[in-house]
Amino acid sequence: MTVTIPPWMEEFAPGAAAAARAIEVEQLSDTRRLRLERLTSEATRKAWLEPLRRRHKGKKTLSKNRLWKAHHELMFEAYRAPDFQPVGNAEIQFSIEKLLKIGEIVGGAAREMRTVCNDTQLIGLWGAYRNRLRKQGSLEGLLSDQLASVLVTFEQVRDFFQRASKLYKPQGPVPPIGHPRDQDALKTTVIRQIAQTCKKHFGAVLHSTVATLTNAALNRTDIDRNSVAGSLRRTR
Repeated sequence: MTVTIPPWMEEFAPGAAAAARAIEVEQLSDTRRLRLERLTSEATRKAWLEPLRRRHKGKKTLSKNRLWKAHHELMFEAYRAPDFQPVGNAEIQFSIEKLLKIGEIVGGAAREMRTVCNDTQLIGLWGAYRNRLRKQGSLEGLLSDQLASVLVTFEQVRDFFQRASKLYKPQGPVPPIGHPRDQDALKTTVIRQIAQTCKKHFGAVLHSTVATLTNAALNRTDIDRNSVAGSLRRTR
């Protein structure tokens, strides 16, 4: 079943329309298809047209190309935000510490290997070990024939985990919230994600737009401007 893109979206928010068509190419579950239908429905029309209006000085006036990109990203973010589990700063910190610990363990192993990797007997045993794996048909090309090269790999793995710890987010790109176990945690997560996308492109949160798109994304009708403002205050 094809999601119908309304003519007004094709005309005034072609970026959102293009994003909706790109999303529809996926094998959508019934839940996700219905979500996409809500985000392209008449109920969201004001939200997609709101960025075209300049009602206060903080809001950017975008070129046609930048508006297309903004609408495109906004549709994608509104569509996918409900699929991420709410996450708090404590969970993020725990994950970061875990990656750092792995890096330390691998780094420690590399330091210990450095003390023995030039041992002639071990080098011979390493060659025999690789030969046994080759005969078993389980020798992968990634396993170097030089023991010293394995040491370099360990050091690179350690460096990777240290670098990854600075960028890693346990639940993807959604912003952390104060109470990820709260009954409204998912609502807050979706509001935050849509709000930061609006802020990024339009220079303002656009509370009404965020409320409308959050309602559509979560299949709710109770979220309004005040709900958005409250969720943003609680998670700062």
